[in-house]
Amino acid sequence: VRNADGVVRILTNHHVVGPVSDEVYVQFASASVAQKVAVIGRDPVVDLALLEAPQPLPIRATPVPIADHASIGERVFAIGFPSGNWNVTTGFVTSLATPLEEFGVGTYFTHQAPISPGSSGGGLVRIRSGSPELLGINTLVAVTAAKIITNLGYSIKPDVIKRVMGRMESEKVVAHAYAGFVVADSKRMNPYQYADITKRPYPPSRDDIVVLQVVPASPSAGAGLLPGHGRSGSLSRRG
Repeated sequence: VRNADGVVRILTNHHVVGPVSDEVYVQFASASVAQKVAVIGRDPVVDLALLEAPQPLPIRATPVPIADHASIGERVFAIGFPSGNWNVTTGFVTSLATPLEEFGVGTYFTHQAPISPGSSGGGLVRIRSGSPELLGINTLVAVTAAKIITNLGYSIKPDVIKRVMGRMESEKVVAHAYAGFVVADSKRMNPYQYADITKRPYPPSRDDIVVLQVVPASPSAGAGLLPGHGRSGSLSRRG
């Protein structure tokens, strides 16, 4: 990809690079040998890493523009390297959210282009006017309670990529504000979850914010916030 100044960079997942690596090898399909490049930025929370690009780029290695946003029903191509094999699969964007949204994470969207362990860090690409655009970075795959991999993949949203990319260049290691609690819109919650957490009947009688979870030893826990029910500005707390 290119940054805001037009400089060529390489994007992948932070968990692919690892937390301490300063340099990694990258292998281009159009090159015969791997090349060592520097890790110039990382965001462990969003799970992105930014790498230098070799100069000059290998033949036929062309940066792809980052798309503005994903749309449900778009055909996409997932590129990865599972089990040591170059791999491309195809499918469609199925949702602009994921089940992780319930836990306060608005980083991903869902698609059904099959991915598997080893696909992490690969691009999710769409074709517009005959040219590829980067729609997301493949990061997670849905797994059942029996640890069976499903055909639902989660990719980092393009607007999140754009926002974090500049910060990785300037900050090197991106830090995010952390309060330690998770909230949800009462009208969009699972009815059983709503009744269990709030101890009130479903449906809610008014629009509300529900505290789903408070992380132990977090700032919110220290402030006395508790899982429960309350309007904005009057969330459930001790005392």
